[in-house]
This record gives sequence, C-alpha cells and structure tokens, in this order.
Amino acid sequence: MKSHELLEALLALFEENIPSADFFRAYQGGPGSRAPKRPVVTGEVDSETVKPGSEELKLRFRIYLTEQEGLEKAEEIFAAMCKLCGESYPGFSAISRGAAERDKTTGLLSVVCSLSFLTQGSGGSGGSGGSGTVYGVKVILGGKEYTASGVKTSMSSSGKNLISIGETEPFAVLNEETEYTVELEGIETAGLNRLAGFTAEIGEGSSKARYQNCRWKQLSDVLRKAVFVTSVKV
Repeated sequence: MKSHELLEALLALFEENIPSADFFRAYQGGPGSRAPKRPVVTGEVDSETVKPGSEELKLRFRIYLTEQEGLEKAEEIFAAMCKLCGESYPGFSAISRGAAERDKTTGLLSVVCSLSFLTQGSGGSGGSGGSGTVYGVKVILGGKEYTASGVKTSMSSSGKNLISIGETEPFAVLNEETEYTVELEGIETAGLNRLAGFTAEIGEGSSKARYQNCRWKQLSDVLRKAVFVTSVKV
C-alpha cells in the first residue's frame, strides 16, 4: 500500500507543472498562508482497496478559489491535473468531481475532486491456482494469521483550525489526529472479539501495512466481515 507515496509524488508533479495554483497535503500540521493570492489545492488519501490481484488507491483533492476567481478556474486546474496523471501513471483509472460549495472555515468557494489509480498484480499472495481457486490477502491479527478476500482502508483527519482575528484562512491545526478504518472482507471472524488493543499486519512484502493499538468497530459472522479502527500506522 503506497498511497501516501503516490500522494506526495502527485503533489510535487502538480506543483511543478501547474504554476497557477499552490498544492499542499491536507492537515499537514504546519503553518499555512493566511491570505491566499491564487488557488490552493489540498490533497489527502481517501481510501485503499486491496483484492487478490489488484489494488485501488483513491485520492481526494479540494480546490480553493480566491474571491476574484470563478468555477472555470477550478475546471482548468482539475483538467490539468487529470492530463498530468494520464501522461505519467498508466494505472490512472477514474475521476470524479463534486459540486461547488462555500467552505465553512475559510469562506472560500471550493470544489472536491477524486482521482483513482488501479494496480494489477498486487495484494500480497493474491493469484489463481490451477483448479480456479482464488487465494486471498494475508492478514495477521494479534499474532495469528488469517486470509481475507479483500481489504479496504480509509483515512480521516480531524483537528481544530487556528484562525487570527479578522482573517478567514487558518494558519495552523491544533490537536491534529488521523484515524484509519480497515475493512476486512471474507474473513473468518470466530474468536476475533477477544482481541483488544491489538496489532494488525495487512499484505506482504513492500505492500505490507502495519497498524497498532487497533480496536474493533464491527464484527459480522454472517457477512464474514471485520472492521477495525486505529490512529497508529507504522
């Protein structure tokens, strides 16, 4: 799972080739511009979906426009982003764009866009045997090995924006916290309810992700689904 590496690479690519806007990682925790003089685009990981033989990464970007610019500027920036992705990443698979809305924190007009990337041949031990059997994704929960037919990971960030008196643009984020939600599909759930504050490892090799201090959000024997949350990914 290389979603964060992909996000950083894309932000650098956009910053270098789209001079009409500034690109930053959302919730980066550092000081930001208090008075943007041109459009600002923030990016974050939306979700990671791992299945036998494939992995899909979805990244979410929010385009903030200055008071002097209209929606055509957002369309121009998003079109340039999509063009660069198509030229640089063969796995670029889908785009989506939401409706324009007024951001409650900054007061600026903003548009949310998503870019999806599909990688074939990932997902740990995924593959097909000669009998047509499809093998799943290797999962280790509390030191015990399991197999899941698919894994979906999403990330959310929270924090309190600090804004100076008379200004609308936050200059820092207080108590920033990231939470990961990992959904395991097609997994045997018997005995998982006994795990608390456990460590989870998803996948193998370079694609392996490791989470600590995990807690269950949902366990379903009937659906063969297990969902855990954590704020620690190492």
